[in-house]
Amino acid sequence: MITLEIENKKYQCPNNYSDITLGRFKQIQTWLELEHNQPIVDKIIKSEVDDEEEALNFYLDFINYVTKIPKKYLMQVKPYGDDKIDELSIQCVFETLSFLLCVPQIENPKPVERIDNLYFIDKIDLNQAILKDLTFREYVEANGVIKAFNELKEGRYEYLNLLLAVMYRPKETKGKLWWKKEVIEEYDSEKVKRRAEWFDNVNMDIIWNTLFFFMQSKTNSLKNIEAYFQEEMAKAQQDLKV
Repeated sequence: MITLEIENKKYQCPNNYSDITLGRFKQIQTWLELEHNQPIVDKIIKSEVDDEEEALNFYLDFINYVTKIPKKYLMQVKPYGDDKIDELSIQCVFETLSFLLCVPQIENPKPVERIDNLYFIDKIDLNQAILKDLTFREYVEANGVIKAFNELKEGRYEYLNLLLAVMYRPKETKGKLWWKKEVIEEYDSEKVKRRAEWFDNVNMDIIWNTLFFFMQSKTNSLKNIEAYFQEEMAKAQQDLKV
């Protein structure tokens, strides 16, 4: 987080995903998708801006929405700064915030093992429902994970907190007085719904790693399923020849 001083007042400006919670990120994405914002956002992402005034007005609105700096103060700031000096400008502040327009690149995502008092369920195997016999509870759990993931339509994150609430759960103490063991809470759809709201307070740098790890796991599982069916088909064809 960096501090901007305008008209003798200080304002906080996020400059990376560790400065943004999931709840705030979802609000910003909803704002970016508004009918009057979406066209200019697409142009900026594709570097196809052909109207300088339109772009600057959007920068102004975006900075105001994210940082809460009043427009009347922003209007007193220069549109472009001088590269040779450390000068506050609308362009400079927008570039600081522009990371919010794009999905980060994470080559080797790893889930955080623990978020507060919640623990990662290290048993996500999305091909289980097809390749193995599951108990009803295991089936419901796997289905809950997949349903939450499928709700993450391209560029939309309303259900991301639900997915995280499935993937992270508290530990329970089970056993008798002389024998106790800590185990991760079993899947419960009602508890997941209640816990989902809490994840809106988790910072996005943690969430991106966890989401990308899950996406990677899902892709690997689909590849495993495809390989499994190819192997079974080859066996069946061989049996027919015999």
